[in-house]
Parts: sequence; structure tokens; C-alpha cells
Amino acid sequence: MTDRGKIAFVAAALRHSARHWFHDLIIDDPLQDGNQPHPDDTRISTYDAFRVAFVTRFKKDTNNAWRDVNKMFATKQMQFQMTEQYITQMQDMARQAGADSDQLRFAILAGLRDSVKAQVLHVSCRM
Repeated sequence: MTDRGKIAFVAAALRHSARHWFHDLIIDDPLQDGNQPHPDDTRISTYDAFRVAFVTRFKKDTNNAWRDVNKMFATKQMQFQMTEQYITQMQDMARQAGADSDQLRFAILAGLRDSVKAQVLHVSCRM
């Protein structure tokens, strides 16, 4: 697969801010005859340059991971939100935060509606 093909393949899966970032890029033909790379960060000529630019732009700051985990514990199940939807939302947040399974489980339990939490704790006590 060519560099352009690889970039297009990845670009098809981009969403939200990553998609906006991608649309601002200029994808040039690969450098020929020893031409120098473009100093402009919005010009990409190779898949490797694309990958480096993407990682540089979207890498998570590990020093702020606690904020993402804290946000999980602050997220509460809404009154008419199905429990399955709430759990899926929390799993997505945990994946983004890099939270472990215990953090996820405790955050879900902390955020469940009281009636659902009572049922979960009742069943857990019987096991």
C-alpha cells in the first residue's frame, strides 16, 4: 500500500477533532529527487510524517490522567438513562482515561442511580 493509501485508510476512521485536524493538512506527493521536507506542520508527504504529526497532536498528557479518572467518578447515571447505556459511557471514559478495571467498577457503582445501586449491592451481598 502506498503512503497516500495508508494515510487515506487511517483518515477514514478519524472523528471529531482528529477529523478537523486532518482536513487542515495538505498531503503532498512523496519527496522526489532529494527535495527537502516542508517546514510547515500542515504539509505531509509520507505516512511516517503523518503518524508522527498525529501522535504529537493527540497524545495524552499522562500528568493529567487523574483529571480523566476524576471525571469518571463525577459522572452520574441520569434519571431516565438505561443502565446499559450508562455502563457503556463509563467504559468509554475509562478507556480514554487509561483507568484500570477496579477504577471503572468503583466509578460505575458510585454513579449509579440509588435504586439501581441498591439492587446491585443486594445481589453482591448474596454472592
